[in-house]
Amino acid sequence: MTLCPAGTYNPILARKSLTDCLDVPAGFYTNAGASEYLSTPCAAGYYCLGKSTTATEWPCPPGTFRGITGGSKPEDCAICKSGFLCASEATVTPADCGAGHYCPLGTVIPELCPIGTYSANLNNADSRSCDKCPTGYYCGSKGIVSAAGATMCDAGFYCIEGAIRPDPTDGITGKICPAGGFCLQGATSVSPCPIGTYNPAEGAKNSSFCISCLPGKYCSGSASPTPTGDCLAGYYCPAGSTSDKQMNATAGYYAPTGSDFQAPCPRGTYSTANNSVVCISCAAGEYCPTELMTAADPCPIGHYCEGYDAQISAGKYYEATPCPVGTFNAFPSKTSLADCLPCTAGKYCDEKGLSAEKGDCEAGFYCLSGSPFSNPAFDDASNNYGRCPQGSYCAAITSVPTQCLAGTYSGMTKLVDNTNCKPCEPGYYCDVAGLAAPTGQCAPGYFCAVGSISAQQADCTATNYCPQGSPNEERCPIGFYNTQPRQGSCIECEAGSTCFDGQKALCPKGFYCP
Repeated sequence: MTLCPAGTYNPILARKSLTDCLDVPAGFYTNAGASEYLSTPCAAGYYCLGKSTTATEWPCPPGTFRGITGGSKPEDCAICKSGFLCASEATVTPADCGAGHYCPLGTVIPELCPIGTYSANLNNADSRSCDKCPTGYYCGSKGIVSAAGATMCDAGFYCIEGAIRPDPTDGITGKICPAGGFCLQGATSVSPCPIGTYNPAEGAKNSSFCISCLPGKYCSGSASPTPTGDCLAGYYCPAGSTSDKQMNATAGYYAPTGSDFQAPCPRGTYSTANNSVVCISCAAGEYCPTELMTAADPCPIGHYCEGYDAQISAGKYYEATPCPVGTFNAFPSKTSLADCLPCTAGKYCDEKGLSAEKGDCEAGFYCLSGSPFSNPAFDDASNNYGRCPQGSYCAAITSVPTQCLAGTYSGMTKLVDNTNCKPCEPGYYCDVAGLAAPTGQCAPGYFCAVGSISAQQADCTATNYCPQGSPNEERCPIGFYNTQPRQGSCIECEAGSTCFDGQKALCPKGFYCP
């Protein structure tokens, strides 16, 4: 009696030959002398073609597995499932794909999660199942198993997600720290510069890269590459300012938009309150002589003030204009030259800016109006002041010269009283007051003693004669006579007459008179 060989079986009695032994069908195996095969299926992880002699006839290849018995052909080995690996042949149960890896369908060797990713999970089916490297970090190697295995990105950069290097610049996984802020190591976003600073350059690594806010600007602590804005009008912002109202412009100063200091109100202007944008121009009648004024002064006495704008537009230097020589002004807040009054009668004003007359006009001079001198050396064209003229005299405080009386005259100037007026000389007459010289000679037939006021001052009497310019009457000489008054010459005595002592008589007896 001979055993049916392994891989065959004989379920029937009384068989006679080897050919009566039947082949074991695929999916089973038999040992020698088997009478049936159903109790000996092919082992899990294997498949058995027909006439198999062992339960592990053909192992499922790596990348496949078979979890049940009875495999009959290679196709009965299933492809290893996604998220698992079948690293060896004859795999019955696929192994979990480990952390930091992923396993696509049919994996024999697990794939490392790519750079820029990590995974703490098991059973990742593909690379998309790996988590992106967290913000602020980069994953520069494959197979990182946790976020703790990532490395912080460099200062001066920030990593968005999935970064593969410490200094990403692709704009997707990260970028260089933009101008306007700074990025510490491991930054996930841009940190704003501290208030009072800003950063105009990219790549800043910490707050020390932020620079002081520009003068005239303010920086409120943003991530802007420029200051937040201009300082508001009425305020000023030194370097490093944190508010658009950093410092108040105080009274006496002003500050336009974008000021880094408060500017002093210049001469001619003032500001009365804080936060002035412009200074107020001094008006006519006001005076602002210095910088930093907080209110206008009244224009000082002795002066007039046209107003700051009017003087500047006329190209003048701003000042309180002194009343000119010859004038004065006793009141403040005057606005024009017309407010300067001419120096009054008998007074003089020899300086600019007088608030009252300087003093009295000197004797020998007259000061009617606007005299610039106490003793004017020249005569005003309008006869308002000057030297006391010929024919007049001027006591102290004279406004109008006093004329020498009729019968007197004076050819000199600067006389101080009437004793300086000369009586009209004998033979001449001075018929009106104020003469610089006698009017003329006495008329024929008349004579003019000292101080005469008429050309016919005194009648020449009979027996006398008075030629023109006679200071007194003269007796007719012997041989001449006058029987009438007011004669300028004598009559020659006729023949037969005798003339003596201005009288005519018949030639006496005993004589002849040719």
